Amino acid sequence: MNDKLKHFAGCVFITWIATLILDSLLIAALIGLGAGVVKELYDSRKGGTGFNTWDLFADLLGVGFAVAIMHSMSMLIAV
Repeated sequence: MNDKLKHFAGCVFITWIATLILDSLLIAALIGLGAGVVKELYDSRKGGTGFNTWDLFADLLGVGFAVAIMHSMSMLIAV
């Protein structure tokens, strides 16, 4: 699987699970994005693969996608 797709899917999953547990899209989004930032900081350590802004962008897209889906689902349930 492509690295960017892994970043995207990982952040979708983390944000989705956090939303289900915490019932807060904002906090879940921060957790999802935080996970991506922590991963990039981990990669930037000595001997790591290096900080990659495109990976972080894929993380952000994943978080945004998850928030959009979860928000849409909550709107359907509210109707």
